[in-house]
Amino acid sequence: MFRLAEYLWVGCITSRAGILTRTIRRLGLLAVVVTIAGCSLATPDSGGGDRLFREANRLYAEGEYTESAEKLQWLIGRYPENPRLFNNLGNVYFKQGRLQEARDQYGRALELNPGYAIATVNLAVLSLKSGRTEEALQTFHQNLATYPDYPDGHNGLGVCELQQGRTEAAMNHFRQAIDLNGGTPPMFNNLAYAYAESNIYLNEALNLAKETLKSDPDNKAFLDTLGWVYFKRGVFDQSVDHLRAALNLEPASEVIRSHLSTVYRWTGRNDEAMALAVEGIRLRHRENP
Repeated sequence: MFRLAEYLWVGCITSRAGILTRTIRRLGLLAVVVTIAGCSLATPDSGGGDRLFREANRLYAEGEYTESAEKLQWLIGRYPENPRLFNNLGNVYFKQGRLQEARDQYGRALELNPGYAIATVNLAVLSLKSGRTEEALQTFHQNLATYPDYPDGHNGLGVCELQQGRTEAAMNHFRQAIDLNGGTPPMFNNLAYAYAESNIYLNEALNLAKETLKSDPDNKAFLDTLGWVYFKRGVFDQSVDHLRAALNLEPASEVIRSHLSTVYRWTGRNDEAMALAVEGIRLRHRENP
């Protein structure tokens, strides 16, 4: 199946002496999957439906969301009782920022198949994206009550727990997700970030973040996590290098910009921090004139 990642941050900063001086909570780059379900309609098909379904999945994976939606809408007209089609159309709308329409599609998929674990997890991811953390927590817990060995459910619940500041619980869920399916790079990235947030397992965080970045050296989430780990360890030059590389990949990311600004301010580079803030305002005005 195809997977794309959506991201959430929670961060906390301690003093060099280890005393908590301030806490920062951010949404950002932990990975919760939005899942394309399967490569077959699982429906008797004499009109090329399977081929069109695979084509819609391919277009989605390549970021051609409008074209993917058109094919899925045609298939829904032909196979209106197939929950996979509604789930995948929800994924397309999710990527387009049409969150209420995505919620409606996931809801329709679950009406057709209440036990559809993938659609349940995707609905929980949407709740996180919409800032409904408690709703997401409830949905993930319900999913795991039915499917306790579903790795994406544990991964998502780990993100929720980390956002709530429950680092130990988050680490446990990320480890369970990895144990169940051998781990994916986004899951390893999540665990590395949770280790860093624990302020205890910083060696493990560094090793895991480095190995994860090797799997995709141009991944902004992985670069950002490694930059944040270096910050927690007090290696500020490496932190700046990785956070700057992440920001170059996504200049509009307020999360990465905020992390880099934090490092600048922590090291007394206040002019550079201010320049980052001004640049961020300019980019926001350009996107929302």
